Amino acid sequence: MSLIREFESINNGLVSAGNTTTANLGISGVFTGSFEDSISYNTITIGLKADVASEVDGLSVEWSDDGITTVQSDVFTIPAGVGKVFTFSPANRYFRIVYTNGTTGQTSFTLQTILKKGGFKPSSHRVSDSITTEDDATLTTSVLKVGTGDPTVFDNVDANHPMPVDIDSIYKTDVDTVNSDIGGFSGVSTDFFDDLFTVSENTTTDN
Repeated sequence: MSLIREFESINNGLVSAGNTTTANLGISGVFTGSFEDSISYNTITIGLKADVASEVDGLSVEWSDDGITTVQSDVFTIPAGVGKVFTFSPANRYFRIVYTNGTTGQTSFTLQTILKKGGFKPSSHRVSDSITTEDDATLTTSVLKVGTGDPTVFDNVDANHPMPVDIDSIYKTDVDTVNSDIGGFSGVSTDFFDDLFTVSENTTTDN
């Protein structure tokens, strides 16, 4: 039983009452939450929906090291009638939510903030959803490699080593700019793409 209680304790969550509301906001109305100590929690999840759009950067998640002064913030513009979910790992010990409504008074608004001791950062999107610059995201830096034909050699994906699409794809390096029989060809491979009437023929037997 002690192990079960310990597991439940790790995964218990807390609704942040000071950063949760269902009170409608008028034109340019502002909800200002209260700074809450997040030192014991790993994840802060914010779910909200309004029937009208917020002002530009109307959702502000503010961070503070003393619970008094805001030292940094994450801001988002919330569209009308679309439920949004944002998740954060605490950037500073204290946080609060400030939400500023747009130019139309609300008739429906819900904002709830939950603190979790355990968790991860889930996506708030279906695969078919369009992604916008206002969506929550995780920044990932990656280096992609592509096979070269030699099973022991892989190159970074770049202009000279693009990702293969299918067997019918053509790349700049596939164009024989040396042995082309086209009349007036300048020798620059972009000629094949700049002039759609250009036809290239190579009569060499080894091509």
